[in-house]
Formats: sequence, structure tokens, C-alpha cells
Amino acid sequence: MDYYSVLGVDKNADDATIKKAFKRLAMKHHPDKGGNEEEFKKVNEAYATLSDPQKRSQYDNPHAGGFGFSHGAQGFDFNDIFRNSDPFGSHFEHIFGQRGQQPRQQVFRTPFSVSLRQAYTGGKQQIQLDTHMGRKIIDLSIPKGVKTGQQIRYDGTMGPGSVLVIDFHVTQDAFFDRKGDHLYSKHNISVLDLIVGHKFKFTTISGTQLEVKVKERTAPNTQIKLSGYGMPTMQGSYGDQYILLNPILPAKIESEIVDSIKKYKDIDTFKHNK
Repeated sequence: MDYYSVLGVDKNADDATIKKAFKRLAMKHHPDKGGNEEEFKKVNEAYATLSDPQKRSQYDNPHAGGFGFSHGAQGFDFNDIFRNSDPFGSHFEHIFGQRGQQPRQQVFRTPFSVSLRQAYTGGKQQIQLDTHMGRKIIDLSIPKGVKTGQQIRYDGTMGPGSVLVIDFHVTQDAFFDRKGDHLYSKHNISVLDLIVGHKFKFTTISGTQLEVKVKERTAPNTQIKLSGYGMPTMQGSYGDQYILLNPILPAKIESEIVDSIKKYKDIDTFKHNK
């Protein structure tokens, strides 16, 4: 799959151009908007790669040398620097002890990017590591609720006595902004619906569709809280989902509505000037 063609951008496109293209296509193909789910998945996959500098570099140069991790089927290589360090250091260690001493522990470390939706569901991801010891295929467990900067240690995956440390990075999503364990989304709503009240459908990150009620006389930019529909936590609970009601003017407002608003405004002005 040509990720640049999927997003409709040039290979020299900058981050801002890629993000803009992603948001436009994600809105177009999102299943909630009547789009094609398979196309939506392709757009998300392309953005997950091209928005990450390391993944993009390896995608552009798939035959670059060096040791590295890759998603088995997708061929994303993560070139990592293997340096000597102490057993609890931040890079690959491969130091043999002197005669009569036990070899020090082998520590492998690599960055690994997942989408926000992957961070929500967790699950398995196969990765491939090519080293001087040969190729290793590993089933990596993605913890539910994992956050950017979180490090997970896997013992014995690279061989007896070895340690694999994964530095997780969670990529941005087109519809959900994450702050801690909470999620934030924006919903455009007519100012008339804010006045008279309204109901709309909202699909959570889990895929659950909810009917959200907006009370009459709701102020613009009000946030509606959906308890327990945010990100999973390491303690087994869930954060909350917040929806920001973004007021917009309808494309067309009937003259009768405008006249009624004018009459109300005149009456309200008169009352305040008495």
C-alpha cells in the first residue's frame, strides 16, 4: 500500500500537510458519517506511519541497514541504537564478562508507536527484530490504556536472561483528544438547538453509540460528560468522555425565526431599560 497515495499527498509533504489530509479523509470515510470502514482503516494506517518520523523514515527507506524492529506484515522498521550501558540503561546491552564472571544481562530497547484506538483496546502486535543473533519474531502485548512515554519490560522474549524494553508512543486521533485518562471531542451544534434542546448520536472510542441529550437553553461551548467512556486505566477503571458543544449558525434561517428573535430582543431590551 502506498501511504502517500492513500492520503493524497506528495512524498515531500510536511507534517501539517499530512495531518490536514488525514483529518479531511478521516471525516469523509468515517463509518459514522456514512463512509467506507475499510477506507477509514487504510487512512488511519497511513497516518500512523507518516505522522511518526521514525516510521516514516523507515517506510521511505525500507532497505536501510542496521538492526531494528518491524511490524511483521507491514514492514515498518524501527532502527534503534544498540549501545553499551548498565543493565538498567536505555539502550541494547551485549557485554560479556571476563573469564570466571557471569555475562551481564542483555537488554534490548526500541520505540513503538500505536494508535489511540489500539491503546484503548490493547491486544497483540507481532514485531520482528533482526540482530547479530538472528531474526526474532515476537508477539508483543499492548497494555490497555498505555500512554506515550510509558515503558514496558518483557523478560526472556529475546532469549534466556534477556530483557526487552518497549518505549510506547500513542499517535493522535482525528476525533478524540486525550488528556490523562479522559477523552475530549467536539460536536458542532446549531445555536437554535442549544436554545430549544436537541438529541444527537455519538459514537465512543469503543464503538458504542449513545444518544446524547442537550437541554434547552444550553450555553454555547458547554461540555457534556459521559462517565466511564474514556480510556482504560491500569487499575481496571475508565476515564470519562467529554463532548464540547461548538455553536454554529444554520446555513439557512427562515425569516419567521429571525422576526421572532428580533421581537424577543426588543422585549428583552425594553424590560432591562425600565
